[in-house]
Amino acid sequence: MNSTAQPIALALLPPDIARELQVTSYILCGTSAIFVWDAIWNLHADYKLLFKTEVGLPTLVYFISRIGSMVFVIGYTMYLTSPVGNCNTTGLILSCFYPVGVPGSALLFFFRVRAVFFAQKYIVWAFFALWMCVFASCMVIPFGGGSTNIGPTKYCITLQSKPFDGAAGIVPTVHDTLVFLAISYQLFRLFHAEQHGMMNAVRTFASGSYLPPFSKSILHNGQAYYMVTLVGNLLTTILYYGFGIRPIYRDLLVIPNIMLTNIMACYVYRNTKLGLMVDPGTLLSASSRTDSGGEHQIAQRIELTTIQEGSSVLNPTDYAWEHGGVHMTKASDNTA
Repeated sequence: MNSTAQPIALALLPPDIARELQVTSYILCGTSAIFVWDAIWNLHADYKLLFKTEVGLPTLVYFISRIGSMVFVIGYTMYLTSPVGNCNTTGLILSCFYPVGVPGSALLFFFRVRAVFFAQKYIVWAFFALWMCVFASCMVIPFGGGSTNIGPTKYCITLQSKPFDGAAGIVPTVHDTLVFLAISYQLFRLFHAEQHGMMNAVRTFASGSYLPPFSKSILHNGQAYYMVTLVGNLLTTILYYGFGIRPIYRDLLVIPNIMLTNIMACYVYRNTKLGLMVDPGTLLSASSRTDSGGEHQIAQRIELTTIQEGSSVLNPTDYAWEHGGVHMTKASDNTA
């Protein structure tokens, strides 16, 4: 960044707008630095995903959402802090990566719903339709605003966005909330948490009590992702529609929210795919899935020999299934 040209560009703006733009630049630079650090930190894991595991649609979505989010975040940071020249065209190109990164992160979480509700086709299709709404709402971003040069300089400033841009935050919030609730309900229902009473069922929903280790890790990682996206999307939407908030500050949390959401979504998928969410020696859990008629179905039967692992015994009647990068087995836990 040209250290002399930007102060000259800011001097052409009213003092309050110049100060707001400078604060925004600091936040964007910090956000991009975190994103780059996360990408470097996980290079080895990404290499394993690409070359050491089977590359399917979820893995492709993982990399597409990662690249799309990083291009949008880092590109937008450079766009507001460097002399890019043609501001309107550059801003339009960058905004096209928004409906790549954000729906991509949501699609990774949809794959988790598909794995949990695989036998219940109507539920899967309902959530896919909800994801399509997320994608459609994000498509408004390239048409929602504009930008212009700061005076005769090559530095850019964004113009006020359109009110309908807020849909790109509201719809993903609804999607992530329903996905989290559905996965949480199905996990403790499959493991018969209802046998322990209503209060303990609520405790299971909140803490994962009575769930086997792997399913508890799915629930807790889903909670972490949900909390980040819920709080981030809510704050972004409130700030965007808030009364008395300066126009530049309305979009202040959009970039950090995209970064956090993508980091968490990719973290959950990456750790699930690479098996990093289960402690060594811990038998994976969870087994049957329920179809729309309520009858239990086994997706794939795997004959296993009896294994003694501490106090846990895996019998030949146990089952396993794998779908969407999530592998589960049902193990009987017998205490001596």
